[in-house]
Amino acid sequence: MSKFHICKPRTVSQLRAHPLVDEVLDERSDDNGWWVYFKPGYINTMTETHCIHEMTVKEVCSQFDYIEKCNCNSCKASVSYDDSGRAGNVVHN
Repeated sequence: MSKFHICKPRTVSQLRAHPLVDEVLDERSDDNGWWVYFKPGYINTMTETHCIHEMTVKEVCSQFDYIEKCNCNSCKASVSYDDSGRAGNVVHN
């Protein structure tokens, strides 16, 4: 995994539009906070998962400090990499 610069979102609309985010789920009505799932090729190194789960949007956004490129087998199977090793487009089989 390698560190790279990520523009950190600050609002729900910025989370939903973020280029690394696949899905944002608001489960506050079930007392389960916010879930943010990444597109293949990225991982939350704080939790070693491909998502963020926090109770507030502010806490979710702070977790973007720990997002890095991921080379796990699951991500490798879902993402094409260019010659520099940067994650590119999702491979659609």
